[in-house]
Amino acid sequence: MIKTFVYNYSHELEEYYTVKKTKFLSIDDPLAGIAAKKILEENNLDYLAGYIFLSYDGKPVFTEERTETECLLTTWLDLARILREEEDKEFEICFLDNADGNAIIKKEAGNYVITLQKRKQGPADTFTIPAEKLKEAVRKNFVKFIGFCRQSNLVFSKESLYSNALEEYEKIKG
Repeated sequence: MIKTFVYNYSHELEEYYTVKKTKFLSIDDPLAGIAAKKILEENNLDYLAGYIFLSYDGKPVFTEERTETECLLTTWLDLARILREEEDKEFEICFLDNADGNAIIKKEAGNYVITLQKRKQGPADTFTIPAEKLKEAVRKNFVKFIGFCRQSNLVFSKESLYSNALEEYEKIKG
């Protein structure tokens, strides 16, 4: 249902970070840690670029083209809010520097309704996912993402959101 991918291509250097000639690597890929370290170095240890793939019932919700972000920490922290927000309120999921816009997520009648905003003309895309299924997928994959950061010994700047992500990880890893 959810997979995290990191950039594997340097726009600055116009070359791939690893021997794999693909723009993104799943965090399950053995070379993803190498790519992640190089992304961070290129971004002053502040931002880890990539995207989160989310699908439900065989339908893609978050895709590479639509949810690419310059900061996976921001996107994951926004998405993890569903784990502690019990009220039926609306909040934004940020895909930093994504030209297509962000997403709005709202809990309604035991489901989460995700609306992908569009900065360009056209209707927004809306998806409905059962709340407990989405919460479990977010919990599992947020923990997996932070585990990847830790196991890969990624170094983030003090200005990054990494310390916030570690705090959230400690609260939900159970």
